[in-house]
This record gives sequence, C-alpha cells and structure tokens, in this order.
Amino acid sequence: MGRVELLSQSPDHGGATESWIIDTTVRNALRENHRNLRIGVNHPTGTTEPTDVTVDVTADYITVEGVGLSSINLTCDLSTSGAGGLDTGSIANSTWYYLYLIASSRAEIYALLASASATAPTMPAGYHLKRLIGAIRTNGSAKLYRFYFIEDGWFIFNEDLTASPFYSAIAATTTWTTVAQFFPVGAQRVMISAEHDRAGAAGTCGVAVRPLDSNWAYGSGSLLTRSGGTTKAGAGGNAFPLGTNRQFQIRSQDAVGEINWSQVGFWMEV
Repeated sequence: MGRVELLSQSPDHGGATESWIIDTTVRNALRENHRNLRIGVNHPTGTTEPTDVTVDVTADYITVEGVGLSSINLTCDLSTSGAGGLDTGSIANSTWYYLYLIASSRAEIYALLASASATAPTMPAGYHLKRLIGAIRTNGSAKLYRFYFIEDGWFIFNEDLTASPFYSAIAATTTWTTVAQFFPVGAQRVMISAEHDRAGAAGTCGVAVRPLDSNWAYGSGSLLTRSGGTTKAGAGGNAFPLGTNRQFQIRSQDAVGEINWSQVGFWMEV
C-alpha cells in the first residue's frame, strides 16, 4: 500500500516540524471512488439464451469503505458459496442478487460476494468491509440475464426486450394503471420503452408513464409521446426517476388497442 508523508509547522510544538503519514488510498478516496469500473455477464459466443452464473468485475481503482484497491479483476460464481460466490444458500430462479465488493479491514484480501440482501449480506470470515456495486437477476432457469454496464451507474439489459419479463402489455386505457416492476432495491432511475398500438385503427395515439408515487398529470411531467392520425405512438428509451416502491403507472391517449412496454434498464448509485 503506498504512503505519502506530509510536513507541517506546529505552533504547539515550538515550531518543530511534524511528520504525518497518510495512506495514499485515503488520499485517493477523497478524490474519487472508482475509475474504469466494468461489470458484465458474458455468455459463450453463439448462445441466444442466458447460460452463465458468473459475473466479472474489473476496475483500475475502487474504494471499499475508504480503503483503495487498484487493478482488480474478479469473478463471482453464484454456483458456489462464500467469498467469490453467494453469501448463503443456492442460486434461485427469478431472483435479484446484489453484488458486493468485500475486503478485509486492511484490504489484504478482497473478493466479490452476491447476496439476496440489498443492505446486509452475510460476510465470510475474515472480511469486514463491503461496498454495493450493482444488482444482477436470474431467469426462470437460474441463469443470469445479460446486461451492459455504463460506468455512471446504468445497467442496460442485453436480452430480448420483447419477451417476458422485460415486456408486457395491457388493454389500452385512459386510467393510470399500476404495472409490475422489474427493478432491484436501490434503483433510482429507470429506462422504459412504451407504445400505444391502436391495432390498425387510425386516431390520436399517445402513451404515458409515471412513477407510482407521483402526481404527474397526463402530458405534464410524464414520459409522453403523441402522434395524431397514426395507428401507433411510442416513447423509446426514456429515463425517469423511480419511487421507493419501485413501481410505475401507465396509460394511453384513448381506450382503443393496447399498451405495450419494455423495461430497458435501471440506474443505481455504485
């Protein structure tokens, strides 16, 4: 671990020079908390369905509760337990897991850890520090969904967004309708692609999405695209804040046809 020596004059000690030794990791932590962080689920070339239970993490630099780590290259295998795997139990179907970077108190050892808890993972022996760095999701066969991670905190699903559980549809309605959420605890912003399909009937199309705990009116504050005289209107890839309940509401311009939407991705602080 690198160290830096700072010199100062202290009047309390007759002007004598004092020497303070400060870990460079602490100095770096004051300046940034990660650099070039990469998180990904990689499946074998040519596969069209999720087949993996491992997630890879690399970073040039990252802090864990103020302790800095450089040039990390780690894998978390959810088919195993303990450091480098799940904290407890076995991997389950259709479950959000929260990914932590964990370390000993002086970071002599460090690893990844997956947990079903968004706040309190069961820490392996010898590990005392933790940092939440993301959330990952298994499908109905207990394999991890693929995603792109953008360093500012966006997780964008790299799957068929026209298939469940990313996609859903309801009959067109002018009443705000609460729909099931597909976002982890801690997600603060979400990206939704929505469409009002009048099933070939010409008219004024429109679709709107809003957080469940908001009072946004249709056409004011809500995610909205409207196109008169066409059979479809969509709002693609728009991001908006997500309430603490992690649910959203959706409605259309009129009650003709159907509303369909895809849950594209989410943002959380990492």
